[in-house]
Amino acid sequence: KFKAHVGGHHKVEQLFNVMSAPLSMQPVPNLVPPIVRDVQSCCCFNMGTITMGARIANTRIGRGETAIIDFACKNQSRQRILSVTVEIKQEVNWSAGYHREYSTNVLARRLFNRTERWGEMSKEEAKAKAQSRKNNTDSHRDRNQQALQIIHKAIFDGENRVLLNVPTSALQTYHGALVQVGHQMKIKITFDGMCIDHPTITVPIYLGTPTSYGAQIASPQPSIPVATAIATPSAPPMGVKPSPSAPPLPSEAEIDLTAPSAPPAEWAAAVTSVPVVVGQADVVVGGKAEDFDGEGGAAHASAFVPVAEVVPSLGNLINEIKFAVSPSDTVRKRLDDKKWSPVFNAMTPMDYSSVIKAVAIEFDQPDIAALIAPAVRGGNFTHEYVIAALRVVSDWLRSPTIAKILPFCKDLHSNVGKIKGELTDWERVCTERDFEQALTINGQESLA
Repeated sequence: KFKAHVGGHHKVEQLFNVMSAPLSMQPVPNLVPPIVRDVQSCCCFNMGTITMGARIANTRIGRGETAIIDFACKNQSRQRILSVTVEIKQEVNWSAGYHREYSTNVLARRLFNRTERWGEMSKEEAKAKAQSRKNNTDSHRDRNQQALQIIHKAIFDGENRVLLNVPTSALQTYHGALVQVGHQMKIKITFDGMCIDHPTITVPIYLGTPTSYGAQIASPQPSIPVATAIATPSAPPMGVKPSPSAPPLPSEAEIDLTAPSAPPAEWAAAVTSVPVVVGQADVVVGGKAEDFDGEGGAAHASAFVPVAEVVPSLGNLINEIKFAVSPSDTVRKRLDDKKWSPVFNAMTPMDYSSVIKAVAIEFDQPDIAALIAPAVRGGNFTHEYVIAALRVVSDWLRSPTIAKILPFCKDLHSNVGKIKGELTDWERVCTERDFEQALTINGQESLA
C-alpha cells in the first residue's frame, strides 16, 4: 500500500499487487501411481477392491489458467460408484505471536463422466474372479503389471478428462515464516450406500503468476535516463538575494481542515501503473562519489559503487539457490560465467543431489536438474547422477525428473538396467517411452 500526504491534510492511499515471477513454460506433470483400495461396508464387510489412477498435465498452474486432469479406475467391487469429483482446495495459515488463523475453501470443482470400468461386479463375477485367481498360474507381479498397463493406457487415452478453471481470485502458493498458502488437488470416489469409505487421491499443486504474463514484461522497455547531480556553489554570488527554499506556509485561517472525500481534481489525469513482477535484486552498500567535467565545462558528480563478487564454490552456489527468488535465473547466471565452470566440472553425484535439494520449491527441482546436467564434469553426465537425482526428489517428481535428465546421460546404453532398478513398476511403465527416446538420442551421439 502506498500512502501520500499533501500539505498535511490531503491523504491518499493506493493498493498495488505483489506477485511472484511468471511460472516456467516447462510443465511438471504428476502421474499418480494406481492405488488399490479395499471397499468395506460398516468397517468389516469386504465388498472387493477398486484400482484408480490419475494424471495432472501440469502441477504448476497460473491463476486464471486451466488444469487438465485425466482419471481412470477399475471397479472390482460389488459397490456402485455414484460419482467421482475433482476439486482444488486452498489452505491458508497465518500466525504472529500467540495469534493464529486458519481458513480453507474450494476454488473449483468438477465431475468426471461415467465409463464402463465404473460398473460394479455381480456376485457371479466376484466368484469367477476368485476362482480364476486360484487356477491362474501367472505370478502376482505379472497380474500387477497387467493392471498398471490397463490404467496407464486409460489415462493417456484421454477417455475421462476434465478441464478445471483456476479462478483469478485465488491466492498464490506461498510458504513464509508467518503466512503459508498451500494448494492441493483432490479426487474423490463416492460409493452408493452408508458407512462406506470413499477413496481419495490428493496431489500437491502450485499456483502462481501465469506464464503468459512473462511475455508482457519481457517486451522491450524504454531506457530510463540516469539522473546525475549537478554541482552547485556552496553559497550564492555576492549581490544576489537568495530565493527561499520553499513557499511560506499559509495561516491557519487559510487551511481547510475538512477531510477530502476524493483525491484532488488535479490528480484525475494520474496514470495507474500495472503490477510489477520482481525477479531478483542485489543491494550493495558503499562506494564513493567523484566529480568530473562534462560538456561545456559543467561540473557533474557521479557515484561509483563497487559490486562484491561471489567467490565461485559449491557452498556459495547452494546458498544462492536457497535464497533466490528465481533459482533458474541464478543457475543460468552461474552457467554463463566462465569463472564458475570449475565448480560444475568438479561436481560429484552427491554434490549434484545437494544442489537439487537446495531448491526450496520442489516443483522447480526437475528444471534445475536438467539445467545443470549438461555442465556436469564438462558434459560427462553419467548414470550415477541420474540415480542421485532420483533418490533426492519427492516420489511424485521422480518420473518428471528422469524424463528431463535422461537424454543427457552419456552411458545410458551400458547402465540402463541400473537406472531402471531404482524405479517402481509404475515408474517403469510411465517412463518406458522416455527411455526409448533417450536411448535413440544416445545412440545417435555415439555414432557422431
